[in-house]
Amino acid sequence: MNCESQAPNGRKAPNAQRGQSLIIFLLLLPVLLAFLALVLDGSYLYLNRAWVQTAADAGALAGAVSECNGGDPLPAARQYVEANGAELDDFEDLYPDEYRVRVVAAIPVRTLFGAVLGFDVVTVRAAAGAEYVPGACQSTHLYE
Repeated sequence: MNCESQAPNGRKAPNAQRGQSLIIFLLLLPVLLAFLALVLDGSYLYLNRAWVQTAADAGALAGAVSECNGGDPLPAARQYVEANGAELDDFEDLYPDEYRVRVVAAIPVRTLFGAVLGFDVVTVRAAAGAEYVPGACQSTHLYE
């Protein structure tokens, strides 16, 4: 059996064409790895975004309940944000104009492949707000 490559017209293919697919693969390999890194880091950051959003929601609810009961909303918000593994990045108490608190939680996330591009750590943030009706709160605990 003859293993030489042949062109469609029956003639032998020139030797310059041999190994062409290997070169194309090696040239495209960094592009494929970049897409893989983007997908893995992007999904990991998105997962952490959901986690931080939970912490921000808990902090906003705790702050609103604390203020509704006449307490200071900042320590309650910080406690619930930190209990969910995040840091309190920003806090806004809109009292007395509005009966609302706003919490921004953040968490630093180490990337898997982003270090190659200079993104070792990315800070993921999420914001949440909670309103309350004055006098409607009767509990000192969030889920009592």
